[in-house]
Amino acid sequence: MNGGPATIASSQPAATVPVAAQRGWLSDVIELTKPRIAVMVAVSAAMTMVIAAGRIDDPWKVWHVALGTALVAGSAGAINQYFERRIDSHMPRTRRRPLPAERLSAATGLGVALLALGLGSFYLGWFVGRQPLYLSWLTWLLYAFIYTPMKRWTAWNTTVGAVSGALPMLMGWTAGGGSLTDPVGWLLFGVMFLWQYPHFMALAWLYRHQYDAAGLRMSSVVEPTGGSTARQAIVGALTLLVAGGLTARLLDSNWIWPALAVIVSVPLLHRAWQFGRVRDEQTARRLLRSSLLQLPVLLIVLLVAAL
Repeated sequence: MNGGPATIASSQPAATVPVAAQRGWLSDVIELTKPRIAVMVAVSAAMTMVIAAGRIDDPWKVWHVALGTALVAGSAGAINQYFERRIDSHMPRTRRRPLPAERLSAATGLGVALLALGLGSFYLGWFVGRQPLYLSWLTWLLYAFIYTPMKRWTAWNTTVGAVSGALPMLMGWTAGGGSLTDPVGWLLFGVMFLWQYPHFMALAWLYRHQYDAAGLRMSSVVEPTGGSTARQAIVGALTLLVAGGLTARLLDSNWIWPALAVIVSVPLLHRAWQFGRVRDEQTARRLLRSSLLQLPVLLIVLLVAAL
């Protein structure tokens, strides 16, 4: 009986367990950086860089912007999980993250965040430029030290988070040679800023009970009827429609592009209106899915208009 486990273990390749453990550790490190958000932010910044340049003369610079942005965004995701590891342990949607589940230590989480920030800063400063680098630091500081703690104090955290989430558009804009005095750059910032309202209001409603239990002051918690949540989603979607159309008009004088920008934004406004009328999980999920589709399609329209 005592020899059973040893016999089984000895019959397997010696590297099997260490390799599996290594893969698990690497997967947890990647999860710590919120990779889906980091990739979305990186792609948005790279597309904005091309919009600013109006052409793709140097594909490598597009890659440099995307990679540097992804590293800094990943660092922001990791530092957020480091600070919120105890809060995350109280919510079913986050309790299996690497830090609350204790698959990674808090020190490892902090180390990953600082390493990614250092690498991303060096990369942006060396290959892209100073303005995008400084904007990346501002993004990181807002996300880590203002937005993250504000979630426990006030529902205004969404606005600060939206500013932080939109700043990478200015990173891409300046990387492509755009000026911070150019209204088109700020309109692109506005597009990303406004998009976050319908997107995050849908999430706030879907997970309102978990946020409440964790002590997070989201709009859906502060005002449980959902009226404020719905209004923010509708106003965000409506003004996003206007901002997208105006941005396309400034990028190209052909009216087909603003028309397309408005058309691709109408479904999101429709879903936000439905959510405002009937606030339940079904309409919130439809709003969330619509937001995830609308943003890349709108950015493609704006990119083609610029080119």
